[in-house]
Amino acid sequence: MENVANNTGQQYLTYKPRLKRQCIILAAASVLSLIAAVLIIFLPTFSIDLLRTDVFSPYLPKIAELDPEVLLSDAPTVNFSVFDEVYAAFAPVTGDDAESLAVFSFTGVFQLFGVIFLAAGMVSSLVSAIKNILHVISPDNYALEMYDKIKSRTLETGRKRGYYFSSSYLILCGVIYEIFAIVFSSIIGRLGGGEYVSSYFAAMTGVNSWCIVLALVLIAVLVLFIWSKTITKQVRLEIMREDYNIEQNK
Repeated sequence: MENVANNTGQQYLTYKPRLKRQCIILAAASVLSLIAAVLIIFLPTFSIDLLRTDVFSPYLPKIAELDPEVLLSDAPTVNFSVFDEVYAAFAPVTGDDAESLAVFSFTGVFQLFGVIFLAAGMVSSLVSAIKNILHVISPDNYALEMYDKIKSRTLETGRKRGYYFSSSYLILCGVIYEIFAIVFSSIIGRLGGGEYVSSYFAAMTGVNSWCIVLALVLIAVLVLFIWSKTITKQVRLEIMREDYNIEQNK
């Protein structure tokens, strides 16, 4: 029994530096993931060329309240974010007429679910970032806990159970509902109901340079998560090989 304990201790010390490195990488990925979630919602990455759109709805504040100087410029353009899109979708609710409520009812339900999932995704990202930052503060404890989970084969099981509460899954659901809202608004706009549209995406003509910033952050998040997962996988396979060799020697 004492030899088994010594072997286990030696195993842990062998993988400890890599598990601590994985902890730092995962924390960085979590923080960047939170930043990416904020950028996805608030960064004005989408644009509307006012010379190429027929949608001039009073329910789109950035267009309805546009400065006349912008309209007179050579390239009148309006930039908007997902937050602007959500605000525009809920703006008709403040109206006291049946027409405003009817406009909201077309896409408002999808936007409502989209907002719920996107908000939950941001909260999940924040919780994950805080948890992983705390792990960096005590990397030795994190390395020991990770080693124990890998050793007992419970790491993947825990990840599968928590997938539906992960920030990536929640934000993906929010994006899907946003797409439904966009599709319905676009259909209304094409059918000649541009004055009853409460979606900037129905008038969208392209993206702007902010999209590059968002893409770089998302790529960095993806690279860090893959790097973290690769280290974990390598450690797990090495531990399994050592364990099976011990069993075979017996």
